[in-house]
Amino acid sequence: MIRRWGRDPVRTGLVPAVEDAARQATASSSTPGLAVALVQHGQVVWAGGDGVADPTTCWPVTATTRFQAASLSKPVTAWGVLRLVERGRVGLDEPILGHLRRWRPPPSLFNADGLTVRRLLSHTAGLSVHGYLGQTPDRPLPSIAASLAGETGASFPVELLEPPGRHWRYSGGGYSVAQLLVEELTGRPFADYLRAEVLEPLGLTASSFRWSRTAETARPHDAVGGPLPDFIFAEQAAAGLVTTAPDLARFLAAALAGPHGEPPGRGVLSPTGVRLALAAAYWVGSCAGSSSPSGAAASGAGSSASSAYSPSSMSSSSSTSSSTAPSGGAPAT
Repeated sequence: MIRRWGRDPVRTGLVPAVEDAARQATASSSTPGLAVALVQHGQVVWAGGDGVADPTTCWPVTATTRFQAASLSKPVTAWGVLRLVERGRVGLDEPILGHLRRWRPPPSLFNADGLTVRRLLSHTAGLSVHGYLGQTPDRPLPSIAASLAGETGASFPVELLEPPGRHWRYSGGGYSVAQLLVEELTGRPFADYLRAEVLEPLGLTASSFRWSRTAETARPHDAVGGPLPDFIFAEQAAAGLVTTAPDLARFLAAALAGPHGEPPGRGVLSPTGVRLALAAAYWVGSCAGSSSPSGAAASGAGSSASSAYSPSSMSSSSSTSSSTAPSGGAPAT
């Protein structure tokens, strides 16, 4: 458990409330356990756990328990890709096909030259494959190019279903294209690039996009709490992150101003890059056909926004935020 409060009123107010909420959550659901972390003024001030990480051994969830983050891999991936944009390796709105050597989308009625970083990260590229099931660790992982081509037996090929930029369509396949783009631009395995350029600089030392089971890793379970085998992903950008609640909270905190005046981005992204990541890239209004693509933010009843931080924005309007990781969970993501 991590506590850094001194005279901070979080100690006597918010932390006990969060601990009580965590106990109620595990008691009232089939989830064996969960971990929670709190961010205040741009730093992690508390983390803890409730329940068990392995129901067969009753090993408890703690602040150091590692979880498969599923689609929360995508926000971290987005920082890695936007770092390449800020370094001038690829343009935000530049067609990316010219950078890809190992994969091309199947023939389509639509123009694949509209595939860009902005559209991949904001789920507006018009690409297929909502999510991935993963595979058990006893089989070697295929390449991301093989996954994109649908050659793994675990998913369909990624293809254009509509013109890029026209609509929002959630696509894990789009993040797989982003994974390939990172590897092609850097000449490095995706997991190695993200570790060196995002995870380590932000202090996410317990996190990795390369799967390994450790003594601190929670056991997966199904919707009713029954045990499941471990599942790993060739599609690391979309679903491969393994992390802890404090590490996930550190990532959230990095998008905020730090306690000693550190800028958002913490040197991994510029403050402008962080604002870009949090800005809506596509808005759908409450009336049919009411849409405004390309960076138009929106709010109000019946509206939804897609940003480079998909599937969910990690910004907070208050100085205290929380990050929660449930124990195990169904593998599909």
